[in-house]
Amino acid sequence: MALNVEGKLKYLHGQNKRAEDGTLLPPQLALFAIATPLQVPSILEIRTRSALFQTKHKLDFSPVACDTKARIVLGYSELELCMRGSGYQFIHADDMLYCADNHVRCKSWTTARHRP
Repeated sequence: MALNVEGKLKYLHGQNKRAEDGTLLPPQLALFAIATPLQVPSILEIRTRSALFQTKHKLDFSPVACDTKARIVLGYSELELCMRGSGYQFIHADDMLYCADNHVRCKSWTTARHRP
C-alpha cells in the first residue's frame, strides 16, 4: 500500500540519557508523522483486513488468549481455544514447516537472551 507520510523530525527532550563516562548525551531525534493511503483500499483488501485477528501464545505455541475477531473466525471461545493444547492444530498443513522453523528460531533466540 502506498502511503503519503507528512511529519516533522523533532528532538526528544527530557530523556536525560548519559554515556558510560557520565556525560549527558544529546537528545535523540524522533519522527512525528501522520500516514494516509494514496488510494482508497479495494473491497478485497477491506474483506481481508476484516478476517485478521490476534492470538497470544506461550513459547511452546499453546494458545493463551485471543481477541474477539479470533473467536468469530475460529469458532471457539477463548477458554475452548486455550484448552485444545498445541496451537499447531490451527495451522494449515502447507504452512506447518514455515511456522515450525520460525518457532525453533524464536525459542533459540529467547533462550540465548535469558541464559544466566
